[in-house]
Amino acid sequence: MKRVYLSMALLAVAGALAAFAVRNWPAADHGKSPSGVESSSPAPSRRQTTSSSPFENTQAAAAYVGIEACAECHADEHRTYRETAHRLALADVDAAAEPPDAGFYHALSGRTYAVYRNGDELRHREALTDEEGETYAAADFPLRYLVGSGRHTRSYLVEVDGFLSESPLTWYASKRSWRPSPGYDVPNPLGFERAVETTCLFCHIGTIAAPDRDYQRLTVLEKPIGCERCHGPGSPHVAEQRAVRDGLPRTGASGRPTIVNPGRLSRSLAEAICAQCHLHSDATAIVRGRSMYDYRPGLPLSDFCVTYRPDEPDSRMTVVGHVDQLRLSRCYQASETLTCTTCHDPHQATPPNEKRDHYAQVCASCHAGEGCRLAREERLRRSPANDCVACHMPQVDTDVPHVAFSHHKIGVHSDSSVGDTPASQPGRIVELVPCDDVSHLSEIERDRNLGLAYFGLSQKQTAPAAAAAYRDRARPLLDGVRSRGWREGEVAAALLRLYRPRDPEASVKLAFEALESEGLSPKSRINCLFCIAEVGLRSDRIDMARPALEKLIALRRNAEDWRLLAICKQRGGDFAEALHDLERAASIAPFRPDIRESLGEMHESLGDHTAAERERSIARRLQSRKPAKQ
Repeated sequence: MKRVYLSMALLAVAGALAAFAVRNWPAADHGKSPSGVESSSPAPSRRQTTSSSPFENTQAAAAYVGIEACAECHADEHRTYRETAHRLALADVDAAAEPPDAGFYHALSGRTYAVYRNGDELRHREALTDEEGETYAAADFPLRYLVGSGRHTRSYLVEVDGFLSESPLTWYASKRSWRPSPGYDVPNPLGFERAVETTCLFCHIGTIAAPDRDYQRLTVLEKPIGCERCHGPGSPHVAEQRAVRDGLPRTGASGRPTIVNPGRLSRSLAEAICAQCHLHSDATAIVRGRSMYDYRPGLPLSDFCVTYRPDEPDSRMTVVGHVDQLRLSRCYQASETLTCTTCHDPHQATPPNEKRDHYAQVCASCHAGEGCRLAREERLRRSPANDCVACHMPQVDTDVPHVAFSHHKIGVHSDSSVGDTPASQPGRIVELVPCDDVSHLSEIERDRNLGLAYFGLSQKQTAPAAAAAYRDRARPLLDGVRSRGWREGEVAAALLRLYRPRDPEASVKLAFEALESEGLSPKSRINCLFCIAEVGLRSDRIDMARPALEKLIALRRNAEDWRLLAICKQRGGDFAEALHDLERAASIAPFRPDIRESLGEMHESLGDHTAAERERSIARRLQSRKPAKQ
């Protein structure tokens, strides 16, 4: 999440509006959208209905039982599955099994990094030192979880005060070295501040709990991606099988199957299971009232999530775009059965030394007797081992630095056809089309989802013109939804960010409206609370800002929340509490000079001149630091 820096001077200036408390804030005008269009239609029900299914465990009442319960009857599958990449997607950090200690200097940021062991702990350290070698700002944490099987990368999570954050260091197997994590190879990296929240972990974890719909304070219930991610919640099936074992009547309702067998699903429903994680893009909308954690195998993924792609899809490789790439293949389009599991056995990993022959046999099942059309010299130049996959699913760069995966658009690729194309160039504006059939959704639902997808895409743009163009596409779609009478939290939460730069007061109304809605996502709740806090501080409405900030610090670990809360308390005359909050902010973001400067001012106000000068000295060194140009 981008940091928002607000100067103390700006926040100290009261806005033109008179101060008043949250309780006096007017309710949102339910007759008009922010653009003033009158409403005419009733509000929607909270949730979009889901498709019917013959499987009993697709019902919301079905519970997850864990991988060990499945192993009671499926010992062979359990044994082989333990070696698959999915099973190894998340694990506790075992310092003895991790890559070696190391240290390096990162020229772009001027920071030094260290990987070292302290007893049973593996720790990562990030620091700034002066010319005399004195460290004046640092962050140092033990690692809690390992993310990734290690075949490509090993990334790490730290846990601080119950909150999960990403480490700035990743081990890259291809380079056999520690380097900055994806997104951290920049002049001002986030350090240990990048929040790891529910949507980040969905594809890397078995089961988590988020009490009170927290954003970043999560409890891991089962680390590995287990059997139930593909077969659905196991409680009906386990109960039935245990009843049979004990000589009792079967428990299945009306003879319905109690567990999903993906091999007996239609191709589209079976692919939806893989697409949970291998289809997501920068343009995705969660269906109204749903979350990805509501999805059940055996149901269409579009009942829960709609993923969009450019109308002229490029060939750039992305880590999670495998399903869409496969669907663009002529092999896939010419077949009624080719799917993910044609090549990949989810229960068993193919040994590295057997992969070439395994995939060649898969290809030969359709292309038996067909020889390679390339001249022998060219074929051997491209693949000395005569490997079908090397040419038709080549290894290409991904959107994760230092990592290359197999391109899943099976076809005839030239050396240049798998790189960037005009559709993937920064700033190019594209039209979005859904990857899946969404005809079962109403027109207003489709407009909502497309508007949210354009808004989400705007947040991922590095080119300001492209970001503005996608915002301009999102705004009329979402305004149109509101003009038809819908008061839905995610729409309001997106619109508040679209209107906030030019109409802060309208954005606050939208924030309160969104917070009143049932089922608001944790991320949207945080954006709404931060909007209320920031606008409240700008207009000197402390009674509005402070409660929002107190809710925010319970939901996430973020330095700006603590800094703004300190300003609220300072304005209220509680300098000791303000000092405490600034110290919390500095512990989260030790490299921010504005926080250090504020700490110096607060110590000065409390009469501690030595501490004040210490913090001001650190602030000066942070401000004078000139990292290398990118």
